[in-house]
Amino acid sequence: MSGNIPLIIWSGGYDSTALVLDCYERAERFDLLSIDIINNKNKVICETKAQNKILSTLKPNKLLRNHYRWECGNISNSGDWRLSQPVIWLTAVMMFLRKEHYQIKFGYYKGADPLNGTDILYTTFNEMFKLCRFDFKRPEISIPFLLSDKETIFRDWYFNDDYALGKKIYPHIWTCEGPLKKGRGYIECKKCVPCLSKYKTLCIIENFNQ
Repeated sequence: MSGNIPLIIWSGGYDSTALVLDCYERAERFDLLSIDIINNKNKVICETKAQNKILSTLKPNKLLRNHYRWECGNISNSGDWRLSQPVIWLTAVMMFLRKEHYQIKFGYYKGADPLNGTDILYTTFNEMFKLCRFDFKRPEISIPFLLSDKETIFRDWYFNDDYALGKKIYPHIWTCEGPLKKGRGYIECKKCVPCLSKYKTLCIIENFNQ
């Protein structure tokens, strides 16, 4: 029997959260997979808090079946070598993949740094799936925003006057990789790549609307 549940790779950022909102729009049940890479504990704290707020805002949440989490330790930057983000994600996928999953959804968009060509992602996934010797059909990799830029994602899902849920979710999203401690909480560093990308996108949208 073929699966009927998508597995969304979810960091709690703007792009992957848009995939969650898309499932809500289509009333499609889904699973989430989040990864805590413990090379930046402050980032993990902020991301987890943001994810909890987002899921709380989406309640009653009858479409979400499972939210898997993998705490994989400091493997992304060990000594003189570094694992790429897609490889880390795909390793987690192999750990939590179930026969119900017909699709693995990534929130990468056009120009996203981790990709550097989707062929590598597809090939790596196919080979890892073979090595694991699963007894069910291989799900497909889906990258819905591959032809979309970040401005389009922001406009369609978070700055759309006809879509109240996206506007409600927007304040809870966290993407900063270098959060700064302030009082009992954290603030964005406004210097890391995700922060610069966010504020560049907001500036483009603001200029477009003027």
